[in-house]
Amino acid sequence: SIRLAADWLTRQRTSEGDFEYGREPSLDVPLADNAPIRQAGAAAALAQAASYLHDDSLSGAAADVLRTLIAKHTKEQEGGGRRPSAPRHSGHPLGLAALLVLGIGELDSAPAPLLAARRELAEYLLLRQRADGSFNLTPSEDPADDDGEDDLAAIAYYPGEAMYALARGSWGDDALDERCTESV
Repeated sequence: SIRLAADWLTRQRTSEGDFEYGREPSLDVPLADNAPIRQAGAAAALAQAASYLHDDSLSGAAADVLRTLIAKHTKEQEGGGRRPSAPRHSGHPLGLAALLVLGIGELDSAPAPLLAARRELAEYLLLRQRADGSFNLTPSEDPADDDGEDDLAAIAYYPGEAMYALARGSWGDDALDERCTESV
């Protein structure tokens, strides 16, 4: 069943490099709502299946989708680092970053640019973490903006994904490894 699901996901890739989100059957057109966070979750699942099945072609497909998502839905910050840039209605930035980190982490031999993006997105997750271990889920897109007003709907999902992404990390960077270990 893992093989069937992974093969189905690879067949759902579009010419743009992501997945077809669904179709409007009466019109036979793609659905308009194409949430990057759902794309990232599917890419992470494909990467995990590739790792489990030891399948280089699935791993390559997952890497291609992750590369596309990073190019389309993240941006580099001044002074280094990377942060999600997808609109809030398409998924919380914390969840999007966590799923991209998890997906890249599943790849057996991720290319260097994906590993660099993974580290930069992990830095974003650490920036969003407060001193008490909770995550800043304010409506602002600015990680420095912590007005204490969390996005209540996001509290149910995204801190767990972020914590899991940080805990799963093996970053190849002693300072980042230590910061992630301290954060979890």
